[in-house]
Amino acid sequence: MTERVVVAMSGGVDSSVAAALLLEQGYEVIGVMMRLWSEPVAPTLGGTVEAATNRCCTVESVHDARGVAERLGIPFYVINVEETFKTQVVDLFIAGYTAGQTPNPCLACNRHIRFGHLLRYARALGAAYLATGHYAQVGLDTAGRYQLRRGADRAKDQSYVLGVLDAGQCNDSYSLAVIALKLKEAFGLSDINELPVSYDIAWYEQKAVAVLLALLYLGVKGMRLGPTLPGFLSPNVAKVLVEKFDLKPIGTVEEDIAAMMAGK
Repeated sequence: MTERVVVAMSGGVDSSVAAALLLEQGYEVIGVMMRLWSEPVAPTLGGTVEAATNRCCTVESVHDARGVAERLGIPFYVINVEETFKTQVVDLFIAGYTAGQTPNPCLACNRHIRFGHLLRYARALGAAYLATGHYAQVGLDTAGRYQLRRGADRAKDQSYVLGVLDAGQCNDSYSLAVIALKLKEAFGLSDINELPVSYDIAWYEQKAVAVLLALLYLGVKGMRLGPTLPGFLSPNVAKVLVEKFDLKPIGTVEEDIAAMMAGK
């Protein structure tokens, strides 16, 4: 089955190339552009009214992105997120600026809109992935966890844009579940717990709830949780999960890695 990927298209070169490369690699590609803002009309000195210049998501950029999608032969959608953008980016920027702070609206937009709202939209379309045209690299650390790394060309590096992503967005419950199921299938195992895989869930983001529930649904045992537990996990519920799924507390990095390598 061909996997579906949503590409955040801006009408520029980077996102257009990303869409073309993914299509070339055999993915089912859908192009999406977000309408973040529409400038209010403003009176001029002559007494007439005209729209102020909009530097984001212009008609021209929508036209360019749609043209690229047509040439690639992929669907293209424009979604209106003006209300969400105003409440989660603009209003917060104004409040921070008024309080004497220097907030960065672009980072807030990336966190809440591009990698929050748009990721949820991609999931609603049945996409396995959300792709952008940012220039960066992905690698693995010694524990096998994904790392965001700077691009090979430091002058073009855009990893700072992706730095606001949390683990739930980079490697969410869907990916964890699919990887586990594919490995089980590849090794011909009857029980997912026969896999030589360990899970540590650091409870810093709300999306960890989705990760935990997805893995529990698959029957995964021996997961480590911490450093604290979520509020909904009462002592009685925690006791049942410990007994049934062998949940364990997170220790130090060295202790956890040693236990994983020993198959514990």
